[in-house]
Amino acid sequence: MKLQTEIHRSKNLDSVQQLAESIAEGNPDSGVGPYNLAWVANRRGDRQLAIRWVREAIIREPNETRYRQTLNFLEQSTTQGEVKNAFLL
Repeated sequence: MKLQTEIHRSKNLDSVQQLAESIAEGNPDSGVGPYNLAWVANRRGDRQLAIRWVREAIIREPNETRYRQTLNFLEQSTTQGEVKNAFLL
């Protein structure tokens, strides 16, 4: 998927965010866009926004275990280092 490739190759969070926003808007039943917007928010140090985006991903795809695991990890993490490792892409 183009988004995953962009995430792994890009240091430009704005580019990743734009692509994730486009995916989120164009695929309202998919949690992929919101999940990756959460990744961007997390990389920018905005844990609360990351949690909100992961919750949106769960609303869209309630059976996706990866989203629930990430949310649980984000909510329980106490350091920024732990939070950066929360995402299972």
